[in-house]
Amino acid sequence: MKETRNRRSNPRGRRPTCTSTSGARRSTHRNTRSRTLAVFLPAPADCRAPAVGLGAAMTVVEALGGKTDVQNATAEAFIRGRRAGRLPNTAMEEAARRICRRGDIPALAGVLAALGSVHRLTILAQLLEGPATYRALGRRTSLKAGPLYHHINQLRLAGLVGPKARDTYVLTRAGRNAVLGALAMGSLVKDTRLRLAPGEKSRGQPASAGKR
Repeated sequence: MKETRNRRSNPRGRRPTCTSTSGARRSTHRNTRSRTLAVFLPAPADCRAPAVGLGAAMTVVEALGGKTDVQNATAEAFIRGRRAGRLPNTAMEEAARRICRRGDIPALAGVLAALGSVHRLTILAQLLEGPATYRALGRRTSLKAGPLYHHINQLRLAGLVGPKARDTYVLTRAGRNAVLGALAMGSLVKDTRLRLAPGEKSRGQPASAGKR
């Protein structure tokens, strides 16, 4: 463990203080996480009463020289107080129902279906760089005219791509948000540990693990 020692004069003969670099990093990480929770999802950050529920927060920032486009979105439902403390499993069921009722499931399904293709994600990644012509998208995806038209049309129907000029396409703000959200979510969907139940202290196990 790396340590930094206090090199100042110590006239009283006290033992020099040591600061753990790794410990400081962990403390900084915890503080940053707490501040993020307090801003976007204040319910679980408030320690005055137990909270059971689910939440997600996302911020999309696009700096455009002298202008910055910022969009925030949250999906959350938390049950607080005595009910959360006494019946945590029931509280989690209610929170899950609330958060799902607030979402537009059919619209979300359409967007996820549009994203569910390597070719369409490649098109979106190309358009994230800026407007692109039909020919440039064909070169990037190595698709012929017919299949390329099909994929672009699916993205247009989902509201993720729009025409900029003749044979030139550009991302909509929804398309930008969708591709950035998908890229940001990449590391999260790699966590295959089983989900914990309220009050459970073990870290779970990979979903692929079975009984021996």
